[in-house]
Amino acid sequence: MSKFYRCLFAVSIIILQFSILPRINLTLFEPDLLLVLTIIFGFFHGIETGCLFGFISGLLMDVSTSILLGSNAFIFTQIGLSAALIRERFMIDNISIQSILVGCCCLMAGLFKVVFQRFSAITEPMPSVVLTIITQAVVNAIISIPLIVMLTRLRWIPERRSD
Repeated sequence: MSKFYRCLFAVSIIILQFSILPRINLTLFEPDLLLVLTIIFGFFHGIETGCLFGFISGLLMDVSTSILLGSNAFIFTQIGLSAALIRERFMIDNISIQSILVGCCCLMAGLFKVVFQRFSAITEPMPSVVLTIITQAVVNAIISIPLIVMLTRLRWIPERRSD
C-alpha cells in the first residue's frame, strides 16, 4: 500500500505543478513544487538523489515551460547538489530551519534563472524580477513545511538524520 501512496503523491505533484497551478494565475506567488522537492530530496537523500531528481524534474520543467532547453535541468541539478552539500555540513532536524534552507536554495535558483535570462536576451525590469524571486522563495519555504511532513509520513524522508 505504501508504493501506491508514493505513486499517487508523485502523480498529484506533477499534475498540480503543470496543470492546476498555471491556471490559477498566481504569477507572483506561484510555488515551484519540483524545485522544493529537489531541495528536500537533496537535503535528505544525498548528492546522487538530489542531482538526479533535480535533473529529471528540471527537464520536465524545460519541456513544459522553458525557452532555453536544459536551463532548468542545469539549475535544478546545481540546487540538488548544493542542498546535499548543506546536509553534509550541518545536522538540522528542526523543520523551521529546513524551511529557511529551502527558501535560501530557492533564492540561489532564482539567481541562476536571472543569469540565464540575461544570456538569452530576455529583458524584464530588474525590480520585478527580484520581487518575483523573493516572493517565490518565501512561498516555497512555506510550502516546504507540509511537503516535508507528508514525505515523512510516506517514509520518503527520515524523521531524524542517522549519520
